[in-house]
Amino acid sequence: MKITLNYAGNGDCILVESGNTRILFDGGTAASYSKWKENVNRFRDLDCLVVTHFDSDHTNGIIKLLESNQKPIINNILFNSANEVLELEDCLCGVIEDIEVDALSSRLASLPDEDFNIGFSEGTSLSYLIRNQNIKSNKKAITSDVYNSINVGEISMQVISPSMKTLKKLKNQWFEVLNDEGVKRKILTKSHSLAFENYLRSLKEDNFEEITANTYLDVDTLAEFIYKKDSSLANESSLAFLLQNGKSSILMLGDCHAEDVLTWLDKKNIKELKVDAVKLSHHGSKHNINKELVKRLNCGMYLVSTNGEVFKHPDLETLALLAKYSINKKVKIMINNPIKHVTKNVVKTFLDYNGTEIILNVKEFNL
Repeated sequence: MKITLNYAGNGDCILVESGNTRILFDGGTAASYSKWKENVNRFRDLDCLVVTHFDSDHTNGIIKLLESNQKPIINNILFNSANEVLELEDCLCGVIEDIEVDALSSRLASLPDEDFNIGFSEGTSLSYLIRNQNIKSNKKAITSDVYNSINVGEISMQVISPSMKTLKKLKNQWFEVLNDEGVKRKILTKSHSLAFENYLRSLKEDNFEEITANTYLDVDTLAEFIYKKDSSLANESSLAFLLQNGKSSILMLGDCHAEDVLTWLDKKNIKELKVDAVKLSHHGSKHNINKELVKRLNCGMYLVSTNGEVFKHPDLETLALLAKYSINKKVKIMINNPIKHVTKNVVKTFLDYNGTEIILNVKEFNL
């Protein structure tokens, strides 16, 4: 497999190739689209486009791609859109006046950072775009309870996350928001889809902490941080897969929760998973990985996609956890951008600790 870590701002946009099979995972921020579009548009078609969840640093570049006249043919999209999550009757007519829903959507979308602003197609719902363009997509929600694996060309994708329970939680929480606003909607219009997506994009993690000062850098101390689970329901809903092509394998974890990966391993009776690479969840956040998970992954290569500008990912605690507790004693941590807080001193400290390599500005490689 060939892996390309496209520039995606603080998000994900990752191309996986195996022979003639091409799968694109997410599209990064809106601002990042101009950076990666040529790398994707050079293909006549994509076998599959995977949108892991609703966060703007994963979806907004995809909205720009779908609106573009130069995009490749997209043969299939895997995405738990508003249609699959809310299970309402779909209306693509776009003429129903939804003043209350539009007002709610506008309030939820008030994010000043240009990376979060779609700009190119203001007021566009990704769910609506997919339906309106008649692109083949999953007609029922993709969950670990329903799907075992999905085959795309040469690649088998075992479904790890989310669970049906999580999607029901999303649905119920949104209906509670509508109820609090005094809004009753029995159909899924373009406006309703957009309001729901803006709501999920507005759910930001509430446990962000400043990075550890490099002056006090100590790998053992960092690795023993007190783990606090990611609180984002949007991240909990993230699609996550184990990809295999018969020769190599990679865990594509989106922004999923560590607990869901552990549940999947238990369900499969896998005590130790040997895999060639792991795309770390949530850009290397310490709230999406724990000691228990690291100890069950036999892997020598961990991947991070972020520019580190918004939430200061990856957390140094995450890097320390991999260095100290990885089963594989020759660990490489590959990041697709230079990261301000991952300084030369940090890189040297980890290398001196036990040979753990932190490699910055990685664009592509083969497994």
